Amino acid sequence: ITRTYAERRQMLAAALKKRFGGRVTVTVPDGGLQMAILFEEKQDEEPALVALARDGFSVGRLSAYCLEAKMRGLVVGIADATAERIDQFCTVLDDCWQ
Repeated sequence: ITRTYAERRQMLAAALKKRFGGRVTVTVPDGGLQMAILFEEKQDEEPALVALARDGFSVGRLSAYCLEAKMRGLVVGIADATAERIDQFCTVLDDCWQ
């Protein structure tokens, strides 16, 4: 199970880096079922949250966890990540930034 989740974290991180390059910073933890995606540009969290929720993704607002730092982004679960879901996630996120 540990190996499966590690592979999913790496697969999501690689897809995000390939698709968005410098627009996001992906923090890949050593373990766990969530990871943070930090928005580098002036992207607002709200459009991403709404668009992703509309497509069935439940993600958290990174800024809610940052009491002092002014960080924007998403907290994303990887438990059900598949190549298809990751591609859909990236497409929805990319579309809301167009």
